Amino acid sequence: MTRTDLVSLLPELILCGGGVLILLLDAVAPGLRRAWTAVALAVTAAAGWGAGAAWTSLGGAAGDPSFVWKSCNGMLETTRVTFAFSAVVLVATGICVLASDNYLRRERILGGEYYALLLWCATGMLLMLRATELLTIFLSLELLSISLYSLAAYHRRVSVAVEAAIKYYVGLYTTAKVSQSKYIGETELGNAGATSGGPNEDFGLGKLDLYIDGPWAKATLPTNSVDTSNIASFPIPSENGPNPAPVLSGGSDLAVFKTSPNPQAAWDLISVMDNPTNSTSFAALSGFFSPYSAQISASESTGGAFMAGFAKAALNGQTAPLNAKNWPTADNGKLNIIPTMLKQLMQGAPFASTVASANTQLQSVLNTGSTS
Repeated sequence: MTRTDLVSLLPELILCGGGVLILLLDAVAPGLRRAWTAVALAVTAAAGWGAGAAWTSLGGAAGDPSFVWKSCNGMLETTRVTFAFSAVVLVATGICVLASDNYLRRERILGGEYYALLLWCATGMLLMLRATELLTIFLSLELLSISLYSLAAYHRRVSVAVEAAIKYYVGLYTTAKVSQSKYIGETELGNAGATSGGPNEDFGLGKLDLYIDGPWAKATLPTNSVDTSNIASFPIPSENGPNPAPVLSGGSDLAVFKTSPNPQAAWDLISVMDNPTNSTSFAALSGFFSPYSAQISASESTGGAFMAGFAKAALNGQTAPLNAKNWPTADNGKLNIIPTMLKQLMQGAPFASTVASANTQLQSVLNTGSTS
């Protein structure tokens, strides 16, 4: 490789080297993370200077419209067109660096990896612009695409499945129009803290044909509900067919109060009633279904038509053992973080910023017990 080859590669070498430097410094000096935006912007500006210097050094600034410079044994080509598009790529990279800073800080994911990947994306685009043969185009595309794939999954806390689920739930009102506006922001019992006036009461009185709830719903129906013998349940279908959609179950607890006069005896009774052997008969008596997957199929038949759908859905679920002492703070009548988020989305709030704000607030409350 000649000196002029290195000169022609100056912007790519600056971008690639800058990404490597940021990644290394991020590993050995994480305290510098707040400076990565400025560093990445400086690297991008340096690459722009490098592109201009290479253009001048190779003779492109002379004004010849037919100027063509081939380097690296003809694998790369520099022309007025490639120079112009390279400038566009570098400007776009700088804009991305600036635009993403606030988001990265808000989501608490500011790190050197993001900027390194972004700079390597730009490197791949610059090389692909000037490639003249298939192998160089392929390698440039691979550098670009691998970096882009990594960036797409950079925010590890964001789940595409969770996003789809939230949009589906909100879409029941905003798109499908199967939910009434009066229920926005309510629980099944009504407004926060209420014990009546919600969709379960309207369902029990025959004013609603269908609503989404859990297996405890039957116990919360009003005493004057109509046609209760014909109430049944079915699992929510999956996106691509009639099979049940996957569910994440929180579950209910059987517990012994600390003030119980005979806590050991009470715990022994629970252990006997709800062990795998007795769980099916206990579930039938309590109007629920067994918590054990191997016994749920039996509960599907013993729990009646109402429990059958919930039992079937439970077979396609996972249990989430949420053990957060601050959960009541996040879920009480004062905050109601998740219901408030859903209410805002149903009223037309932008999805990304609304969910990100709720996520940040929820993390703060669960970790510290405070919203500040």
